[in-house]
Amino acid sequence: MLREAVVAGRFYPGNPVQAASEAALLTSPLPGESGSIAPLMMMLPHAGWVYSGRVAGITIASCELPRDLIILAPCHRVLGKGLGVWDKGAWAGPLGAVPVNEDLASEIIACDGGFQADYAPHEQDHSIEVLLPLLKIVRPDIRIVPVAVSCNDLESLIAGGKALARVLKAREASGGERPLLVVSSDMSHFVSDEEAKKQDAKALEALVRLDPKELYKVVVENNISMCGVFPATLALQACVELGAASADLLAYATSGQVSGDMGNVVGYAGVVVM
Repeated sequence: MLREAVVAGRFYPGNPVQAASEAALLTSPLPGESGSIAPLMMMLPHAGWVYSGRVAGITIASCELPRDLIILAPCHRVLGKGLGVWDKGAWAGPLGAVPVNEDLASEIIACDGGFQADYAPHEQDHSIEVLLPLLKIVRPDIRIVPVAVSCNDLESLIAGGKALARVLKAREASGGERPLLVVSSDMSHFVSDEEAKKQDAKALEALVRLDPKELYKVVVENNISMCGVFPATLALQACVELGAASADLLAYATSGQVSGDMGNVVGYAGVVVM
C-alpha cells in the first residue's frame, strides 16, 4: 500500500540530492535555537517550499521530534468520510518512503472519534506530502498516521479531539512515547498582504490562547480562508485534553515576500503548542 509522491518536482524537488540539500537548508535552526521544544502539537504550512518551506523549517528545527507523528490535514481536492485515515503501507518521497504506523492508525480508528480508513482524499493532495521530506531530514526514522479532515461540524471536531487525546493518554500510560500532532495548514488565501496579516492575527490569537471553539468561530465568522481550520480545531482540542499550558507563534510570512505581489498573497504560520 504505497502512496506515490504526486507533487515532487513541482512543490519541492523530486531529485533526492537536491531535495535533501534544500530540506536541510530550510530546517536549519535560527541562531540560538537548539531544537529543545517538546510540543504536543505543531502547525506547519504546506505550500511550495519556495514560499512556505522556511516557515515550516524554522518550526520543525525548534522542536524535538518523536518518532511517531499524527498529521492532520485539510482536503483540497477530494472530500472524504470526515476524518479519513491512511492506515497501511508507506508514503513515497525523494528521501525514501515514510512508513505508516499501522498499530497507531488502528487505535485511532477504533477510538470512537469518527475516524475511518479512507484513502481517496489523500491520493492527490499535497498538504501532507510536502511536509514529509522536511520532517524526515530532521528525524529520518519517522512514522506517520495521515488523517484527512473534511469534517466541518464543530461538535464532531471537538469529539474527535477528545477521542484522539484518549489514544495518546493510553499510549503514555502504557509506557510508550507520545506521538506528536502535526497540523498542516496555510492561513489567508488570495488577499492583500495587509489584509492577510490582519485576518491571520485574529485566528492565530485564538489558537495561541488554546481555544479551539474560538478558533473555529473566528475563522468562520470573519471568512478567513485558513484551509486547515478543521484539523487545527480538532488537534487543539486534543491538546487541551492533554493539559496544554501554552502556545507560541514561531514564524509567519506571506507569499508576497517571495513573489513581490503584495496584492494577492497566501499567509503561512508556524505554531507550537506545549
